[in-house]
Amino acid sequence: MKQVERAEFPLCDICRGATAMCDAPSIYGHWGYMCPDCFATHAGPNADALGFEFVLPGAKTRSEDSLAKEIRDAVYAGDFDLVEELVGDGDIAEFL
Repeated sequence: MKQVERAEFPLCDICRGATAMCDAPSIYGHWGYMCPDCFATHAGPNADALGFEFVLPGAKTRSEDSLAKEIRDAVYAGDFDLVEELVGDGDIAEFL
């Protein structure tokens, strides 16, 4: 699911009581804001691929592709401190 920054999260369109965590297609054919519980029971079959996850500004995470590119660029530049920081506890071989 792609991440979208939002300063405020809307209420769930289905239960109308919980805070929505995403905007995704439902099993009913239309898109809607969904909380985690309603997403589990009402999300359409392609919701993970098509939907948008809400995150607070500055909280977006890197996709694996963009992280792998940043790591390769750091390796090519010889900045191994940055490589170590980006890889963290992971295995660098997974990104090269």
